[in-house]
Amino acid sequence: MRRPPVSQHLRLLRTSRIATAHRQARETQYTLTDDHVAHIALDAIRHAQDQPVS
Repeated sequence: MRRPPVSQHLRLLRTSRIATAHRQARETQYTLTDDHVAHIALDAIRHAQDQPVS
């Protein structure tokens, strides 16, 4: 199974209004629109880091 490119994931986040995009010259900065979503993402990352790799 192919992995979708990052651009497809970012587009999905924008169309779902979970993230916004701000373009500056050749770079685009993405920002989460809701602090609750940011907390969920950070909790998931921390949880994954605490799990032993088998």
